[in-house]
Order: sequence, then structure tokens, then C-alpha cells
Amino acid sequence: MTQAKLTGSCLCGSVQYEITGEPKRFYHCHCSRCRKASGTGHASNLIVELGAVRWTAGEELIGGYKVPEAERLPLAPQARIFWDSRVSWSCSGDDLPVFAEYPPAQ
Repeated sequence: MTQAKLTGSCLCGSVQYEITGEPKRFYHCHCSRCRKASGTGHASNLIVELGAVRWTAGEELIGGYKVPEAERLPLAPQARIFWDSRVSWSCSGDDLPVFAEYPPAQ
């Protein structure tokens, strides 16, 4: 993957952040927990180095909220993980490698 600088905020803009560095992994996960959390056939997970996230405003306001429509990142996913746990109607038909669980360490 390439070096990236991503910025974002909460819905109202009071909490703002930036993520810098090289993303380590980007997977579509099909495990039951990710399906339940996202309400769909998989969740897209971007894994970054510890310390890659810097709060630029509103850190003291951080809580939890799931936005139904998330903005897409300009990075392509590397694989589909927990493929054996997918539901029958889930995504398929692309060229992403699939793994029954986690892929081998790189």
C-alpha cells in the first residue's frame, strides 16, 4: 500500500481526526460479528499502525456512533477474510483473494 493522509470528522464536525502513514491491511471481513455490526454481508476494515490516528479537534467528545452511509476510502481492499463464514447472498465475483480465517502474516 502507499503512504496516505486521510482526514475526517463526526457528523456535526466537532470531532476531527487525521490518519497518516501506510495502511497495513484493508480487508472485507465476512465473520458473523462484522456482518452484525455493519448490517450487511461484510464489513470493510482498514488496519493502521498504533499512533496513526491524531485527533485534531474534539477528542474529549469522543463516543460511539455508527453512520449508516460511510464515505469510501481511496484504497482498494486486499482480500476477503472469514470467507467460510459468509452468508449465501454475500458479495462475490471479484478477483480478491479469499481466506477461511485470517491471511498468513506478511
